[in-house]
Amino acid sequence: MSQKNKNNPEPPRGEEEPAAVVNEVPEATGTPETPADDKAQPAPELAAPEANPLEAELALAKDRYVRLMADFDNFRKRQLREREEIVKRANENLMEDVLPFLDTFDIALANGNAEDPFVKGMRMAANQLLAILAKNGLAPVAAEGAFDANTHEALTRVPSANVPEGEIVSQVRRGWTLNGRLLRAAQVVVSAGAAEAEETE
Repeated sequence: MSQKNKNNPEPPRGEEEPAAVVNEVPEATGTPETPADDKAQPAPELAAPEANPLEAELALAKDRYVRLMADFDNFRKRQLREREEIVKRANENLMEDVLPFLDTFDIALANGNAEDPFVKGMRMAANQLLAILAKNGLAPVAAEGAFDANTHEALTRVPSANVPEGEIVSQVRRGWTLNGRLLRAAQVVVSAGAAEAEETE
């Protein structure tokens, strides 16, 4: 071993020489353009933005547009409803004028001979007319079962041993509805019950 190696022995293998200690300098918190002392001051981009008059005017215009469209839609729907009401009223006046004609048909068919060819022809014509009127919303009121003051008009009460009290015995004149609305009540005879029939006997 040389003299040089004796004076400067090599460090044992597996052990690294300690790294040189370097004095760390704390990083500056500020950017080169902005000193660190200015950190307490608010950044310009964090300041509250000023209201843009153009954006406010645009929002107001949008609100007016939405309200205008809603008003127009309501106006359109109201016009459609009024038009439908006008059509229904026009049909109602026409149907009211036709009802006496239908009553005449009913009287003629009730009193005529069902086997008479003329009566058969009248019945066919009446059925065709009723089919046309039904397409326009006209429908007869049911006149059987329990008496209903909303759709029936009671002309009289008669004692009956066969029909329970409060039920319809017979129909005098047909009632009609137009598009579900009562146009004319049916005139009927109502049963007074079997007790009254026994008292009459």
